[in-house]
Amino acid sequence: MTSPSSWSDLPVEILLLIFDFAKDPIDILRCGAVCKSWLPTALQVYRRFFPLCFIQPEKDIDDNLVFFNILNKETRKIHLPEAMGKCISCSCNGWLLIVDDFGFPCGMHLLNIFSRTQILLPPSSSLPISFPDPHDKFRLIHFQCKLLLSGCPTVSDCMILLLLAHGSHDESPCAIAFCKPGDESWAWFLCKTPDWKISDAILNNGSIYASRKFPPAVISVKEDETIPVPEPILTHNIDGAFLVNSLNGHLLLVCYRREDPDGKLFDVFEFVISTEECNEVNDLDGCTLFMSPNGNHLAKTGNFETSFKGNCIYFFRHSEGDYLIYDMETRHSEIVPSRGLPGDGSSLILWVNPDV
Repeated sequence: MTSPSSWSDLPVEILLLIFDFAKDPIDILRCGAVCKSWLPTALQVYRRFFPLCFIQPEKDIDDNLVFFNILNKETRKIHLPEAMGKCISCSCNGWLLIVDDFGFPCGMHLLNIFSRTQILLPPSSSLPISFPDPHDKFRLIHFQCKLLLSGCPTVSDCMILLLLAHGSHDESPCAIAFCKPGDESWAWFLCKTPDWKISDAILNNGSIYASRKFPPAVISVKEDETIPVPEPILTHNIDGAFLVNSLNGHLLLVCYRREDPDGKLFDVFEFVISTEECNEVNDLDGCTLFMSPNGNHLAKTGNFETSFKGNCIYFFRHSEGDYLIYDMETRHSEIVPSRGLPGDGSSLILWVNPDV
């Protein structure tokens, strides 16, 4: 008598047939989370629907999260009771940074949108932050923060990093806080850049890099020093300086401005860290770049069974309540109003990238 087959041993062909019945990309990824061997197939099917984005509500969320699909401009809700009554500060690779309440100090943890796995983090009391008004209950939520992960936080040696930056009115230096799963407190160091206002940060080959807007530049951040990276030369002010990892392992600095007489709304520079070279690029090697002020994702256009065009940038603009489609080759821009997106700039738009 033959032993029954394990569900984990289902062939890819059968899994594809099963996942094709699921019309909802979130359901596809949750199916993939059931079994580790299913996840690669689930991600393959999910890429037909990418990109989805999560809309951070203006108030405390209930037990549903709102997602937006830029292809059909539709919003939908998914049931996530673990986030009820909490606030979402930022996200990385499908993991949400959850703040348990609006006070300070407060509890913090990571929540995976798809598997609903939770990772407890050290409390905010060990973070190197202070506020002029100790009674401002929104102070931690409005603190500029970016989550960086060296891998999957369910693995014990994953490094969890937070870039902490005060608003433009504050002269305090930025800080990098870090921990591993299971740590009871945050370790941290200050970025020794008194003349910098950090705009973005990223992990590249195990190192931390940060960008600024005025003037646009990149630095390599280390615990005991900040090392300038060769600066690109721009003759105009910009409205955003974002960092993206290229598919060949290099670092891209993407500079954005709202208006330009020649229609060039983006300048993209490639940094080759090993040789300290910095060059402006006029295309994305056929890739598509999905951007928002809270996260970016560069992807091969061939990964999608959709109409996304290569060498184009899809950029959510919070304050305008729309997204911008920019063709780097023609400099043509298309502004698309996003039904369901708030227009007052108070909400976060987070790309959903579950590949880690």
